[in-house]
Amino acid sequence: MVVISIRAGERSPLIDAETVASELEGLADVWVLPTSSLSWRLADQLPPHTQVYGGAARVYPVGNGWIANPRAWPLRWGTNLEEAKQAGEALVSDAMTAAFQVGLLAGRSEPIKTSAMQQGTVIGAVADRAIVQLENGQAATIWRELTVPAVGIENLVQTGQQVQGELDGATRRLDVRRSVVQAETALAEYQVGDQVLVRIVKVTEQRLDVELFPGVMVSLPAHQIAASDRLTDLFNPDEVMRARITARQPWALSLDQIDDAGPLAAVPAVLPGGPPWLTEPIPEPPPARTFFGEIARRIHGAPVAKAQPAPQAKPPLAAPIVPDRPPSPGDLAARRGISRPPKQPSVAPPAKPAPPPKPAPPQVPAPQLRSPDPLPPKPGPRAEVAPAGSPLEDQIRQMTATSDALMIQRDRAQTEVEGLRRRLSEAEEDLDSLRRERDFADQRGRETAADFHQAKAEADHLRRRLRQATVQAKKAKTDQEALPDLVEQLEGRFEAPEAQFNFELQVAWALRVSPGEKADLPLASYSLGPRFLPSLETLHGVDRIKVLEVVVDVLTGRAQDLSGRQLHRRKVTQAGRNLVRQDGAVGWRVAIQRGAPSARRLHYWQIGPRIELDKVGVHDQVD
Repeated sequence: MVVISIRAGERSPLIDAETVASELEGLADVWVLPTSSLSWRLADQLPPHTQVYGGAARVYPVGNGWIANPRAWPLRWGTNLEEAKQAGEALVSDAMTAAFQVGLLAGRSEPIKTSAMQQGTVIGAVADRAIVQLENGQAATIWRELTVPAVGIENLVQTGQQVQGELDGATRRLDVRRSVVQAETALAEYQVGDQVLVRIVKVTEQRLDVELFPGVMVSLPAHQIAASDRLTDLFNPDEVMRARITARQPWALSLDQIDDAGPLAAVPAVLPGGPPWLTEPIPEPPPARTFFGEIARRIHGAPVAKAQPAPQAKPPLAAPIVPDRPPSPGDLAARRGISRPPKQPSVAPPAKPAPPPKPAPPQVPAPQLRSPDPLPPKPGPRAEVAPAGSPLEDQIRQMTATSDALMIQRDRAQTEVEGLRRRLSEAEEDLDSLRRERDFADQRGRETAADFHQAKAEADHLRRRLRQATVQAKKAKTDQEALPDLVEQLEGRFEAPEAQFNFELQVAWALRVSPGEKADLPLASYSLGPRFLPSLETLHGVDRIKVLEVVVDVLTGRAQDLSGRQLHRRKVTQAGRNLVRQDGAVGWRVAIQRGAPSARRLHYWQIGPRIELDKVGVHDQVD
């Protein structure tokens, strides 16, 4: 069953539920769950670390195994469309893996009407899918979950690999399960004593279950690995590590005699012509502690939530003044700022007087040139004033009252608009502040995720170091317990000191080099210089067997690959030139001990492929 939740306040999930359902048709039921009281009730009913809500999704496989190991079926979620797409692909992969484990895909291995055997070449891999170009030029895909779910696609196929399988014409999936190499064939080359890679499948307080090849499980009891440390502090599921084969029928492994610098047996492939199904992780230095959040803000300029001022009480909007009577023309004129003379009472026009008698015509003087006087302005028409109580005056009053009421409504509407504009501006400021807070929260989420991954990397690094230290401590303890018996057995086997040393050196080589490495790491031709055995007899502060181990590393050529040996040229003086004998022999020295000025060093000469052991000295000696 697949459950995809919806984030609070949204109507649909960010993960494309329809695409997931179409990919898993006939294999899993897909449910969409809103984040509400329903999801909280479901979370209360589920065991810890198995809930799903807030836009996340999870696969619940058949059975109860997901309760005991919820990490095997993790939450899938995304905060944007790209992450949601990747989460949907991972969700389909999880569901396919669950279906494969319970055999729901077994019935699909039989040919159907749209299936046919096809051959092709792998041209690439994307998101747990291998892209195959068939012989007819068409494309198909190989699904990791339908082949070997526990193996990544990069460890199943490689570019240029020839593959063969049944093609489902409807989905374009190429089923290559019939081509998977059988475990007996894949492990036929492994021999007792070989160092091999294994994948950790399960870790408990009592034992460690590892996979030698897909489907081949080997259990290591806790008492064979560590005496005091908990296995859960040393190992993580899905880790790849080295182990040494101690038996074949049945398979048995050991972690005691691991040589990190030693060769590994060839790792088999799952499909013919494919890559090794496991690759050894490259040792990483401890991750430097960085303050990701500060760096991210410095580089990307992440928004920081600004301090918000204390909310102030907003003044209430002034209520518009509504007149209790219609305004008069004088009120309207005063509102418009126009000075208007008081109204005069209307009077009847005066009677016209009788015309005066005509005067005698005056004497016309002689014309004289002068500036003409300006003519008086011509009087315009006089405005007629409506008589009081006339219909016209009543109509004017009604129109004036209506106009003033409209102006009041306009002013009130303008006041309301100004208030709405002010509220809109405040809402936009609040929205901008919320956006900044959201961006800041997203940034903090990314910082927290980065800090989590960094802490996890540090924990993994410390776990690897603790595991190595535990294994080395147990190996050293075992070797030390067996050392007195071994020294006693080696002493006095030959009268001649040189013959005794050669015998001890052969035994040390046989113990230090694994059976699978002996053919590739023989002892080089060597001789003992005149100072070597006397310096060895007078040696104090270091066991003779330790010197023999260093000589084995020098004569097999491994000293140059082991950083702890600190191989370097000998000097004439502390800051002088390199030491070279008259016969052309080059002087070298290698560390037997470390960490002190008087730490022991093995000095030797090399002439071509032959080595001459010179002496055992201390760090401060230059010759």
